[in-house]
Amino acid sequence: MAPPPADPTSPRTPGGFLRRLTWLLLCAGTGALIGAIGHALTGEPAWYVAISVVIALGWLAWADPTACRPPGEREH
Repeated sequence: MAPPPADPTSPRTPGGFLRRLTWLLLCAGTGALIGAIGHALTGEPAWYVAISVVIALGWLAWADPTACRPPGEREH
């Protein structure tokens, strides 16, 4: 069986790791900004939960969980 075509967003392709790292940092920064604004407006530090929420939403939008599977188990 031939290997699947290269995915330009795969961490194994040139630039794939940096692209994913950039998205991670953007998501974390967005969550931190939301947390800081919410904390400043309300005084509640619970707003910093936004960091985890935005990272989770970013993972759902941009991550490829099949990249963690062995090549024989990946869905095409």
